[in-house]
Amino acid sequence: MQSKSFYYTVEKSNVDEYKTILDLMKIPYQIEKPVALLKSGSDEYKFVFPNLPARLYAMVSKLFQRDGKPYSST
Repeated sequence: MQSKSFYYTVEKSNVDEYKTILDLMKIPYQIEKPVALLKSGSDEYKFVFPNLPARLYAMVSKLFQRDGKPYSST
């Protein structure tokens, strides 16, 4: 994947649903598994996206029903 720009966190039970929809929309993404050592957020997966054109970003934010969080590698 290109550079990581923004992400959304979802619970494990919703991962397959979002994967199916994003694949149908042909939007590039990457899934990051939670860090097992952390108790907080241990069941939340990140859907990470590269920079997207405004039209695609609007579709993604509508799907997740919120704006994405900026991705930081630190």
